Amino acid sequence: MKLLVFFGKFLLYITIMFLMGIPAIKYYISSPNHALNAVHFFTFYMPISLIPFLALVLATPIEKKKMIRVIAIGSLLILFFNILIIALQHVFLPIEMELFQIYGMGRIAFPLLLWFIFAQNEIRVEIIEHS
Repeated sequence: MKLLVFFGKFLLYITIMFLMGIPAIKYYISSPNHALNAVHFFTFYMPISLIPFLALVLATPIEKKKMIRVIAIGSLLILFFNILIIALQHVFLPIEMELFQIYGMGRIAFPLLLWFIFAQNEIRVEIIEHS
């Protein structure tokens, strides 16, 4: 039953956060130039990784102090991940598309991996309690 509560909370948080991002997505889509700039980075690219991470952390039963610390550290790591991939794309132009594919997979996998690393103790407790 706790697993269903977790999934329900996760879906609720992720839905609310993506709905709040609709104006930024509309702005990005209606923009005539999709070149990377600071506005697009912080309103479109960064939230694609950040929102699932935040939803996972908020849905996990973690004490508030640890939750704030996990969100702060995870957000910084996601920011650095995004900046690193963009910088690598500009440095290594011949393999730009391969780096973009890694970035595409990383936007999905990296938030999940971070959440798992930060919340593994809470996840283990839940699994052990249900065994």
